[in-house]
Amino acid sequence: VTEYCIRIYKRIIEFCGYIGCPRLVIHGVDYKFDNTVDPPEQIDRLNRHLFESLIPELLKYNVMACMENLYVRKYKTDNNDLFIEGPASDPTATALLIDELNEKAGREVFGMCLDTGHMHIVRKDARTYIPILGKRIKALHLNDNNCTCDAHLVPLAGNAEWDSICKALKSAGY
Repeated sequence: VTEYCIRIYKRIIEFCGYIGCPRLVIHGVDYKFDNTVDPPEQIDRLNRHLFESLIPELLKYNVMACMENLYVRKYKTDNNDLFIEGPASDPTATALLIDELNEKAGREVFGMCLDTGHMHIVRKDARTYIPILGKRIKALHLNDNNCTCDAHLVPLAGNAEWDSICKALKSAGY
């Protein structure tokens, strides 16, 4: 499936180049909490392979791939869901991966799409989370929730701390 996705992403990158779209948000290979066959480390290797495979097309078509911070639903109850970090949710590891991929490409062709709803649903504090990613944040998926589901509410309709998010983004140079 990963190789199929790579072929599709390469065509999408080509299309982005054709229409002049400078950034493409990519949800990497995701892992499920109850998957005992593929540990997170294997999924991380698949994601690295996915992104590395896209470098020639990103360079050729002058497109930046922005990975999005994901979450994993740990379990669902009648009233609540419990979420844990998914791929690209650890800001330190993601910053390191972006830097390594850009070095391998020879120029900046990878960045971060910060999904504020995903950051909030795994209960990350914007004041510590965003500065680690800093200038690597190239796109935003602004949405809110109440930490019970990925509701995609408009900002201020949930309980995310938007003052902290905006201040952290400004400090990061976004």
